[in-house]
Amino acid sequence: MDDLTKLFAGGSFWFLAASLCVAQRANDANLKSLYAGHRWFELRDGVRQDGTSAFYQGAVACAFNDVRRCETELRDVFKHAPRSDDAVEAHRILASAYFTHGRYRKALAQVDAILALRPTDSDALGGRPVIAVVAKASDQKITGRHTMVKLQDDGLQFSIHGVRVTYWFDTGAELSILSESEAKRFGLPIQSASAQVGDVNGTQVQARIAIADELTIGSLRVRHVASLVFPDNQPPFDQLAHGSRGLIGLPVLLAFKTFTWGMEKTFEIGPASPLKSVPHANLCFDGNHPLVQVAYDKRPLVFTLDTGATNTDLLPAVCFGLPRTDS
Repeated sequence: MDDLTKLFAGGSFWFLAASLCVAQRANDANLKSLYAGHRWFELRDGVRQDGTSAFYQGAVACAFNDVRRCETELRDVFKHAPRSDDAVEAHRILASAYFTHGRYRKALAQVDAILALRPTDSDALGGRPVIAVVAKASDQKITGRHTMVKLQDDGLQFSIHGVRVTYWFDTGAELSILSESEAKRFGLPIQSASAQVGDVNGTQVQARIAIADELTIGSLRVRHVASLVFPDNQPPFDQLAHGSRGLIGLPVLLAFKTFTWGMEKTFEIGPASPLKSVPHANLCFDGNHPLVQVAYDKRPLVFTLDTGATNTDLLPAVCFGLPRTDS
């Protein structure tokens, strides 16, 4: 190869490397924007490219409920950049995933890791008191794989410490919820946390927590179930009969693995279904909040999935381009 050929060959390699570097930076900027905007379905599609950072791979894995892969990917972030902004966000992602799955001690460890790096982090400081209280008990566990029960007009029938109740299940509740009278009826001690939580009206009240040793539904047993406790004289409990003043929250529902219900009022729990292909999943989590992707007129739309809601609400940005009625 003569000198001129070498010069052009070297120049071509430099140009190719520079182009790849620019493309990678553009892709990273796009992924960062999708992550900041909580656009999980688009982020999932974006991380399919080769060379995507472990942080975004882990974030997508947790969003689509693959916690084991999430741990593996984010471990790489902690190894190579333990004090970076990505590491702080990685701890935050894992804290949320562990909390949602009732693994409260691990959630607390992740919150403490955030505070070790960012002592004034407002989210970690605000959430730690509640997590610290529930972490005093053992992590939530379930025994049994499959059961079928009948839905009642006022919800799902089960028992806590042998006391039978009927509550609705609410995917919008980050923890299960009890009224104060219900907690006392079950014989549960109520613990206060030095934090404020919002009630159904959005009013901030003192956080109080009760932990049940066992919740029984059909042939299933869920151990160490944490619940927030609210006064009986506040909505919605002041309008409900005793024995119905509570909600089954997301950590218990996730412990079920799968659950289905239909027109015949049967509520079937389990068995666990095989993990669906993430590239085709239409359900994910934005932190502790389930999201579902639907299609209208071949357009993808993302909705919050809240089984505790009595209406379907569309925000103006979602309604744009959709037919509207006055009814």
